[in-house]
Amino acid sequence: MGHHFRGLGGARVGSTVSGTSTSAPGETDLSHELFIGDVTIVVEKRPGAPITMTANGKRHGTLEREDEVIIDKERLVSVNGEARAPQ
Repeated sequence: MGHHFRGLGGARVGSTVSGTSTSAPGETDLSHELFIGDVTIVVEKRPGAPITMTANGKRHGTLEREDEVIIDKERLVSVNGEARAPQ
């Protein structure tokens, strides 16, 4: 999906991707689960909807392509240098 994720403090980073795609443009159904230390992030794209992000089950709004997401050692989320509190 073109996002950049970083965990600070030497956190372990891993991920799994699942989804389906049709031949129609913009009709991709994709879920990307990332593990940064003990934080689980889920980024999802559904047809006709914006890209959404949750961290440890809490919604943190939407993402645009090429956004940079940072999870610090206090598990605080920032997107493009701005703090992003759970919604």
